[in-house]
Order: sequence, then C-alpha cells, then structure tokens
Amino acid sequence: MDIASICRRHVVTVDRGATLQQAAALMRTHHVGALVVTEHAEEGLRIAGVISDRDLAIEVLARGLDAARLDVGRVAAS
Repeated sequence: MDIASICRRHVVTVDRGATLQQAAALMRTHHVGALVVTEHAEEGLRIAGVISDRDLAIEVLARGLDAARLDVGRVAAS
C-alpha cells in the first residue's frame, strides 16, 4: 500500500492582503500550521509565499505587534 493513497491534505490558502489575525484563525479552523499565501497578478492568482504559525509567534507575538493591523504580506516568506 502506498501512503499517498490514504494520506491526503487539502491546501489552505490566504490572500497576502488578509490580516495576520485572519491567517491565524484559518490555521485554527483547518488545524494546519502553515498557509500558502496567494496574490492576484495579471496572469491570475499566483503563489506569493508561505506563512507559518512559527512566523506568527516569532515575528508578531514576540515583538508585541498587533496581528489585527498587519497584513500577511509583511510577514510571509517567499
């Protein structure tokens, strides 16, 4: 038996303009530790990077920043 045949994951995405608080809520709702960050481009929707729960903890919470005021694009790794 191939493990890929029984283990599948739905990829959860977030727009780079969403707030970090919205990103954290998506992670909680979908029980994931990272989101694929998307943005709109001339050719359509494209991947702009990734944001993880660690990014939120280290870059936002540890610095005392307001997750409701910052957008995903400021923290996401490309």
